[in-house]
Amino acid sequence: MRLEPSAYQRSAYFALIALIGIIITGAAVRLTNSGLGCDDWPNCNSEKLIDVSSAHAAIEQVNRLLTGVVVVAVADKENAHDPRD
Repeated sequence: MRLEPSAYQRSAYFALIALIGIIITGAAVRLTNSGLGCDDWPNCNSEKLIDVSSAHAAIEQVNRLLTGVVVVAVADKENAHDPRD
């Protein structure tokens, strides 16, 4: 599948914005000591995939979810690129 240059550019901008978001939420995780807000991976705890019952868990969850958005955005852009072109 080949993307038009304008669609490829939109996809790249989306990935950039998502990366900026993960940098900001990563800083929030670090500055608020929320790195242990979730004690398990990929679930937040043994009972729930997403748990926002505390502020630390919510900050950690937003950071994890944005990581998933970045992965999807970059993978989508990469899959659309044909190296033979």
